[in-house]
Amino acid sequence: MAERRMFSTKVVCSDAFIALSKSAQALYLQICMRADDDGFLNNAGQIVKSAGAKPGDLRTLITKRFLLEFPDGIILVKHWRIANSLKRDRAKPPIYPAAAASVYIKPNKSYTDHPVDGCPTLLEHKTGYLGTPESKRNSSGIQAESNGNPDGIHSESTWNPKRIEQNGTEQKRREWNGMEGASESARVDQPSPESIVRMFFSVRGETAPNPTPPQLVAKAADLLAQGVTSQQFTDVFKSSQYGFLSGDNRAGWKATLGWLLEPDNFRKVQSGQYGSGAPAARQSDRMSMGTAGLGELERQAIARMLREQEQDGDGDGT
Repeated sequence: MAERRMFSTKVVCSDAFIALSKSAQALYLQICMRADDDGFLNNAGQIVKSAGAKPGDLRTLITKRFLLEFPDGIILVKHWRIANSLKRDRAKPPIYPAAAASVYIKPNKSYTDHPVDGCPTLLEHKTGYLGTPESKRNSSGIQAESNGNPDGIHSESTWNPKRIEQNGTEQKRREWNGMEGASESARVDQPSPESIVRMFFSVRGETAPNPTPPQLVAKAADLLAQGVTSQQFTDVFKSSQYGFLSGDNRAGWKATLGWLLEPDNFRKVQSGQYGSGAPAARQSDRMSMGTAGLGELERQAIARMLREQEQDGDGDGT
């Protein structure tokens, strides 16, 4: 049974539904959340108690035809198919075939327990996998693929929701890592976390520590697992040699490898938030060249710095 359910505004925003008591409305939502993939359930009494509703609320929903009642306590959400449906390759036989045989699907997709000319029963609608003659089953008792399954609905014996879930998880992993369609050779050529750490010191022209710090290796491994490529590491490490990240700031702060390997910091440097990565003139050079040709942000920064210097000078009594 699916864990997500939908609700149609045609139903829950209708005058008839709004006219219900708040407890009856809440009970309806709880029943919809716990119904099976066709809208059936057989524990309405338990839901009434757990939802803090009253038996009269359930009777009201049945009387107002929001729910259909069958023998043995079976309940069916009348407007189920208006808001909820499954792909045909994920459908399963109704749990209550006798009730499904007496329920008709109207053109507006709502259920009715009154016969309607030209409208199939729920059982007939799913006849692709129900009512298959024994002659079409193989020696193992599993329904064989045949023309008796025109809608392409899988029998319960061949339906594999775990496989579908695994395929969806794998798809999301590929999209997250940015590796959609990557070949096996590309994954084999992926650099090791240790080589990423050594790359940083090589770009900086410094000697890499030996042994390699395990905390840096762990951070590099996390970024590699997220799909960061060797070229992206190289670009970020080169960018850290210039401008603000190299100490060209009032505090003289420089970006360390540990700081760069933090995912948020890595993406900020990669997106150019700390500069383009090209060699920048030192502060004294920018002051002497004036503001001609500088970008608007840099002009604003220089103006702000000059104002601060003037304020500092005023405070010294000069």
